[in-house]
Amino acid sequence: MRQPVRAVESVLAWQSPNSHEPVYLPGHAPSKRGGANVSTTHESFWDHASFAFVGSSGTKGFPKLSYGAAKERGKKVFAVDGTVEEIEGDRAFPDFEALPEPVDAAVLEVPREETADWVGRAADAGIREVWIHMNRDTPEALAVADERGVTLHTGSCAVMYLTSGFNVHGLHRWIEKLRGRY
Repeated sequence: MRQPVRAVESVLAWQSPNSHEPVYLPGHAPSKRGGANVSTTHESFWDHASFAFVGSSGTKGFPKLSYGAAKERGKKVFAVDGTVEEIEGDRAFPDFEALPEPVDAAVLEVPREETADWVGRAADAGIREVWIHMNRDTPEALAVADERGVTLHTGSCAVMYLTSGFNVHGLHRWIEKLRGRY
């Protein structure tokens, strides 16, 4: 029987009981060329054209840094936050159903106790790829994703994949690359 790899370090990967190497589901392994990663699964998440960024300004805050960075990259972004009417000058929507058009992926930065519910809401809206901001994933959220066919990206800070140059997120990116966790 296959055992799941620690969810905070993988995206749809399993570990065989006879090996310490992860076994990725088809289409979810990092690309390799000449032994080096060309694009990690976390990096390829940002290849989508449109995103819903979900936060809760009233309780935990909205993911303004990743929202703004994706917007600067030319991505179509929608703010989903039922506690405010506007985020960074853009209209905020109360949920996925209120969005003016479907999105390719979602980024969740909500309180941990809300994460599983938002993964389910994403599935209901037809969103099949979701990033759960670091330390916000829960066993319940992982189970909902597995049951509903949602690919999760967990255990990492979204901002370090969206920014460049020397800054705190660049330092975080450098450290994670050294640790083999980028």
